[in-house]
Amino acid sequence: KIKLEYLRDAAYGYSFSRPMSFIEQIDTIGQVDSIIYFSKEKDAKLIYFVEGEIQRKDTSKNYLYEYFHKLETGQQLIVKNCKALRSFHRYDNEWPNNRGYFVALGEIYDKQFIWKTQLSEVPISSDLTYKTMLFIYPIARQSYYQPIGVLLADKFIDPFR
Repeated sequence: KIKLEYLRDAAYGYSFSRPMSFIEQIDTIGQVDSIIYFSKEKDAKLIYFVEGEIQRKDTSKNYLYEYFHKLETGQQLIVKNCKALRSFHRYDNEWPNNRGYFVALGEIYDKQFIWKTQLSEVPISSDLTYKTMLFIYPIARQSYYQPIGVLLADKFIDPFR
């Protein structure tokens, strides 16, 4: 059984967890705020990141769907050219909320990933932002890592919803 540590990012307003055996590493993923953990074996990587500050000017846009479409078509930089295998969506697209989340299971080369993005408010500014959990692990170790990734996605929540 995996022991988890529960954490919270108060600045962006989300709660998340990490396996106790995972070690935080200094790493960068472009121009986004991120927290990155690696398994002891360095074969699995857990990333939490925040990007986009949407000021809610366009009331007709489905921002979350557009963000998912970038992932689905292999345009997300972190998993560029990936194949999305399965996904689950929950939208609340009524203005002014335009909130929701999606979870996707995908592949990139010899790795599998679980991606969960929430579109929700930043506590101070009330702008909308994308808060994402990405768990990448070898396909060869799917039976071990996939249940961990599902649990991490389940624990990745927006406490202000």
